[in-house]
Amino acid sequence: MITVKDYGMGIPEDKLNNLFLNFSKIEENAAANKNGVGLGLSICKDLIEQMGGSVTVQSKQNKFTKFLIKMNTTC
Repeated sequence: MITVKDYGMGIPEDKLNNLFLNFSKIEENAAANKNGVGLGLSICKDLIEQMGGSVTVQSKQNKFTKFLIKMNTTC
């Protein structure tokens, strides 16, 4: 399992369901993220799922955001 966690601004609970949708942006203020189009997380999730894994997110606004990536790997 891979865990990525930061202690930044977090994601509002009502925005978590849309986080992995194509062209979805959490920050509605265009100045906050003028370069992104909202595809990064949806592409990551699709790739992980195509390889038989899963990705989930946990977040508390103004506390943290944590992404959990589970993958079956063989060496």
